[in-house]
Amino acid sequence: MHKLRKFYYDNKYKIWGIIAFIVLLLAIIQILNNLIANTNNINIANSNTSNTINDLNSGNKNTYVTNDESIINGGKIDSTELEDASKIIEEFISECNNGNIEQAYNLLTEDCKDEMYQDINKFRDFYYNKIFINNSKKIATIENWTANTYIVNISDDIMATGGSSENSFQDYITIEDEDDILKISLNNFIGKEELNEVKNIDNIEFQIIEKSVYIDYEIYTIKVINNTTDNIILDDLSNPKAIYLEDSNGMKYYSYSSEIIPNLLKVNRGFSTQFDIKFSREYSTDRVGINSLVFSEAILNSDENKQNEEKSKIIINF
Repeated sequence: MHKLRKFYYDNKYKIWGIIAFIVLLLAIIQILNNLIANTNNINIANSNTSNTINDLNSGNKNTYVTNDESIINGGKIDSTELEDASKIIEEFISECNNGNIEQAYNLLTEDCKDEMYQDINKFRDFYYNKIFINNSKKIATIENWTANTYIVNISDDIMATGGSSENSFQDYITIEDEDDILKISLNNFIGKEELNEVKNIDNIEFQIIEKSVYIDYEIYTIKVINNTTDNIILDDLSNPKAIYLEDSNGMKYYSYSSEIIPNLLKVNRGFSTQFDIKFSREYSTDRVGINSLVFSEAILNSDENKQNEEKSKIIINF
């Protein structure tokens, strides 16, 4: 025992040094094992994603899925939904490439037709002829924007043209189910929603009929019936921030007042008017709801001399 104790005291620094080295070495080995395991998991996940995208692209000739995650929130879209979207967009591009304008037009939702292309001639003139120039073959890449809306980049098929792609077009395409048949909305149009809100304020009836939703704005259709004894002006358009939507968080979305026809905002007593107002509001599935439409500088006692006119705020709560 004495010899063992003497050996320890004579070599204790070496002994503890060796012990520290062994502990450090074991810690490094553990860290490396964890890193390798994490890398393998990432590679497996990436491999699964790549396999899913490859499977989706295997049957397509004109379209290619490049991302199955939402650009807005990073969420992964359901593979079945992505496959369905890929198929209907592939069908649309294929019909356009083959010059089958009527078949391509029939793939549009009814709302998209009503809002954007009321007949096949408008579709041909304002969409087809602008993108599929001289019947040139196009290919498209697809990536999820959010929910059922996709960014679709359409460009020349360089394998067909034998050169670089000079013409490209980015569209936002939304997939909708109409009577169990998938249809598409084009040209940044998301869809239309009937509101049918009716509010009476100071003997003025406001009918908020519907709204059309686009990627970066919304258009509200409004009818106003003046049951008062005075002529009214909803806004004189002198202040670009006088007409706005307000959501439940108090965020305001201002109108494109320069696009409003001034006379449509003037309603004589006993008469009515109907008009559209465009509001700046970017589309996203996680937006909070709109609480009210506000005319903050309305004139409820309009007269030709403008001597007794006073501005009032009209808040139409939804």
